Amino acid sequence: LKELESFCDLMIAARKDGLRRMDWKAYAVVRGDMTRELLSKIASAGCAMLQYGIESGSPNVLRAMRKGCQIQTAERVLRLTHEAGIQTHVLLMVGYPTETEQDFQETIDFLRRNASFISTVAPSESLTYIGVGAPLYKSAVQEYGVDPATIPGEYWSTLDGTNTFPERQRRFHVLCEAAAKMGLNVGERLEKVNSKKERMLAEFNERKPLNIVK
Repeated sequence: LKELESFCDLMIAARKDGLRRMDWKAYAVVRGDMTRELLSKIASAGCAMLQYGIESGSPNVLRAMRKGCQIQTAERVLRLTHEAGIQTHVLLMVGYPTETEQDFQETIDFLRRNASFISTVAPSESLTYIGVGAPLYKSAVQEYGVDPATIPGEYWSTLDGTNTFPERQRRFHVLCEAAAKMGLNVGERLEKVNSKKERMLAEFNERKPLNIVK
């Protein structure tokens, strides 16, 4: 944050010296030490949008992801960012291996509580892709009960059959529709997922092991 603040000081000084305003946006991590004063300075430096990778509104899921972020901190930072005049773009992920239906509902509740401070929502179209070499790939089987026969890729399932590709598709649709009812823009993500829904379901059914019942 010290380097970010120094950058903002330079941008503000340059404008005083006659440089035209340059609007910019950036990805950002929610941090407890982000203050109202800092966010006001970021806005003065030309920041139009901060894109926060919050991922989930469930404390349980955030702990499993090792995000190091508290829900209360995320809500405070979103509010302060909005009040500073900076648009907030919230990235979310549905269907993390440990995500239960209750966890999923907590994400929707999170959006509902903070809708007035959120400009746009971006649910991940990959529906929690598990790629080789990613931290999730290393822990999926031993820690989270993912069937090793179903990874890598997007068509993985947990051994108990509660978290499957069709279930993640359902949650993605429910989240997008709920966000839209709250007046939150999800862009073209729902249309993109719908356009390939049947093809991907067919591929999932071709690949799923016999022990997966959902």
